[in-house]
Amino acid sequence: MTSPNGKIIATVVSSVGGEMGLVDKNGNFQIQSRNVWQFVDDKKYAYIEGSGIGPLTGNPLDVHHIETDSPARLAWNGYFIVVNVTLVNPTLLKGDAFMFENGA
Repeated sequence: MTSPNGKIIATVVSSVGGEMGLVDKNGNFQIQSRNVWQFVDDKKYAYIEGSGIGPLTGNPLDVHHIETDSPARLAWNGYFIVVNVTLVNPTLLKGDAFMFENGA
């Protein structure tokens, strides 16, 4: 995970989480993923769950939810995150994320 200036702020915890993806009969890529990330600065963890759908050759959209106890990122627990996914090759997905704060 990187900040807007490209600095690494978190790394994925290997061997934790899971994902499922399939291409349906209409050519839409459907994905669900669950990942655990560790923040570089405070060593706290974030649980990120995402799901999305879109054309395999286009840019599917995902919706993500984050839960964390990182003191610097507690507000992220209320964010609605939309991710535009690019299929770079069959084993690499690249995402651009946009956050929307819960307007309470």
